[in-house]
Amino acid sequence: MGMSMMRRGALASIVLEGPTLYGSGIPSTFLIDAANGDDSLDIIVIGDSNAGSNDYGYTVGWDRYLGYELGCDMYATPLLGGGGDYILSGPTYPTQLQQNMASNGVIMYGELNGTTGGTGSTGPIRQFYKYTDSGGAIDTLVTYLGVNSTNYTNFYTTMLLQPNRFSHMPVAIASGDVYGSDSAAKNATRLLDDSPLMYDGATSLQFRLVHGIFPSGSGSFKLRVIGSGATIGSSISTNGGITGYATSTISFTASASAYCTWDGGTTAQASGTLCTGPFASLWQSIIRTSKKGYSVTNLTTSEGRTMVGLADRLEGCGLLLDAFLKEIYERQQAAGGSGRALVFVNGGINGDTAANWTSAADRMVARIKARWPGSAANLAFVFTVSHPMTSAYTQTGSSWKTGRAAVSTAANSWGISNAGNNACVVDINQKYPPIKLQKGSTPTGTMYANVTTDQLHLNSSFSSRSNGYDGVVGSIGSALLSAGT
Repeated sequence: MGMSMMRRGALASIVLEGPTLYGSGIPSTFLIDAANGDDSLDIIVIGDSNAGSNDYGYTVGWDRYLGYELGCDMYATPLLGGGGDYILSGPTYPTQLQQNMASNGVIMYGELNGTTGGTGSTGPIRQFYKYTDSGGAIDTLVTYLGVNSTNYTNFYTTMLLQPNRFSHMPVAIASGDVYGSDSAAKNATRLLDDSPLMYDGATSLQFRLVHGIFPSGSGSFKLRVIGSGATIGSSISTNGGITGYATSTISFTASASAYCTWDGGTTAQASGTLCTGPFASLWQSIIRTSKKGYSVTNLTTSEGRTMVGLADRLEGCGLLLDAFLKEIYERQQAAGGSGRALVFVNGGINGDTAANWTSAADRMVARIKARWPGSAANLAFVFTVSHPMTSAYTQTGSSWKTGRAAVSTAANSWGISNAGNNACVVDINQKYPPIKLQKGSTPTGTMYANVTTDQLHLNSSFSSRSNGYDGVVGSIGSALLSAGT
């Protein structure tokens, strides 16, 4: 699948004008270089429920496309949330994300707000936005990050980002409290035996935690690996002299299941790994050191949201977005890549007009570009208008079957005019018109979630040849790879 430098150079300078791809050729070069193993690529997925429908959606579609259709190596797990369970009710613990939603071969464990710790604990774990310490260290960090936490208790109206749908948001330990959970399978990112990061056997890995720092106090924690490659790091102080965030790491070699955590679990007291507040866990992941490859992260699956709603949430997440983008950039460089990210956005089906769609796209590009820590040349965007519906569909959201055409026309023009922002639009309808989505792949059936009752979503069956998200992502990737030919 090699590609000449001449074609790469041509793609970097031309503006593509359809019939499938409109705008910059830069996203194509990013995917081509990842496919050829010449550079790494982080895909950041932003969307409504289709970004992670049934713990699948476009997030897993991209992961499977890169890993299995293109045969790229994985260099990192998704950049996951801090560890607190988003929902305020539900399973006690551990709260386990579906394996395939997070990424192939990784599971994240978290806890509910107020969960008491195990032996040696003097205080509970706190959900970051729910907790208030009357102007203390955690409140000060929340204020510093500037996150809009309006309706944070309501899954459908919250202004918070919702990575991996039911999310794991930042968690905190209050100043002076000591905490360690009563199980190893809590507050942990777990690599499974079949993780693509370990396909080559014993592999050099690194667990990375983005955490809060505070202007004073005696907060501390230790990073720990439990299972294959077990190790305990040295004590890390959260007193950084200022309010902000930092990244701490621990390196290890693993060939089988491993839990990576800041929480020492059942043996925390005996091993001296209890966490002392003030402490806040913001983002976490595991990378394979000295390895170029790909990673797919879901930044938000905001169910029922329009493109305007998605833009509102990006603009409302404050410095938490800065911390996210900084870590995406720096962890990729730590693994040998140049620090490239491709932001994939899909939306429109929840009621956007043409004007709303394009103005929201402008806002998202501006927001992410302003917060991107690296060179603008290492950041690109692929926007897509939500999939089409059949003319016979009459259930919820059916106005999209006639409303989509105007939005798509405006979006394609937007892609051309935003080529200078390294952005393009891929027209899904060119490869997957309604009749193709309706009929699917014989004999497995429709590529809609349900052709009669739910055309708002696509078929997300993991093993089906008619998986709509796999099909659409494959067509997007094909359009990018073939651009300019």
